[in-house]
Amino acid sequence: MCSCFEEYLSLFYLFSMARVLLTSIILIIVCSLFVSCFKTNNLMLTTSHDSLTISPNTTYLSFAAYTDKAGNLFYSLYDEYDSTIKIINIKSKVSKSVKVPFSNRIEVENPLKDYIIHNFDSIFLQHHYQISIIDTSGKIKYEYLINAPFSDTFPDTIRNSLGSLFSMYYNEISKELYLRQYSGKYYSWSKGYYSIPVEAVFKLRDSLFKDVAIYYPNKYQQNYYGDLNNVYHTVAGKNDIFSFEADENIYILNKENGKISKNSCKSTFDTSDVQPLSTKYKDDINKRIDHLTVSPCYLKILYDPYRKLYYRFFSAAVPLRNKNGTYNTHADKELYLMVLDNKFNLLKEYPLKNNEWYWSFITEKGLYLQRTLKGTVNQNTENGQQIIFDIFTFSLD
Repeated sequence: MCSCFEEYLSLFYLFSMARVLLTSIILIIVCSLFVSCFKTNNLMLTTSHDSLTISPNTTYLSFAAYTDKAGNLFYSLYDEYDSTIKIINIKSKVSKSVKVPFSNRIEVENPLKDYIIHNFDSIFLQHHYQISIIDTSGKIKYEYLINAPFSDTFPDTIRNSLGSLFSMYYNEISKELYLRQYSGKYYSWSKGYYSIPVEAVFKLRDSLFKDVAIYYPNKYQQNYYGDLNNVYHTVAGKNDIFSFEADENIYILNKENGKISKNSCKSTFDTSDVQPLSTKYKDDINKRIDHLTVSPCYLKILYDPYRKLYYRFFSAAVPLRNKNGTYNTHADKELYLMVLDNKFNLLKEYPLKNNEWYWSFITEKGLYLQRTLKGTVNQNTENGQQIIFDIFTFSLD
């Protein structure tokens, strides 16, 4: 039996999360400690910093932002230690904890995988084996079991959003919830794994799933690209935007007419084509890590509705061995931020020497990027440790 999800998680945390301290909030926001500007190619960038004081004792699954209808901005995170969603008003610094309930019908381990705050009366939760809606009191208003919790085998198709990698999206007009899906039947080195749609829509009115007609690019059917099989997406109005790690192209699905278009969006730092990995190395973790190191990789994509821009993260390839005889690892790869206009034209790229891409999110202020564990991040204070977000605010002149 294939457990593609568990295989993916172990590698993702090995490569991306080792440098990030995962903890939960105690105090909030110290805004705009520093501001700087520079301008190039008619694109102006202003940077500022926000900080949070966090407890070193617990871990959090996700970090995001939410704006209510009155325009109030909140931060939110899921604290795995006490199974609560923390919602914090940035201006008033008032924090509210929402206890996350678990279905009493499921006896197996059922971790929370993703959540979205639609409003304070409708917080969508996606556990591995259930979809539910709660309010801020923690009361369950809706619950539906998914992914065959009472079966000894995985279902052919697993519906499972992956937090900041491929977050859920709720369409208020159609009352539909969009989730990531992947194969529970095939291993990730087989062609069958890449033959099913990568997204599903859950119709709340009928409690029914329906495939969304967006698939892995053909190159995944033709070759095995090791662990470069993650899918990222963002939503821009009527369009769903998809990015695949081994593909420079961006795929746009128009949800109104079902048409799919493709835009080439190659980083200027992508100087080598990604090469397939032989399936004979499918169980060789060292070969798979080496393949990730020498391969260019297109990561998360975000749409900024306030500035009508797209942000895409790119990890450049490095050789396993340098000319001076030293060796590189996956951690030595350079990370870049690609800024695209609303037609996916590349405006500018910025090296990110001190930021992580995983916890990135958008607010009216701009693009929030968590600093890495280098430099001034996670400094000890009297109340805990400090986490710093760099805010990138772009404008076109």
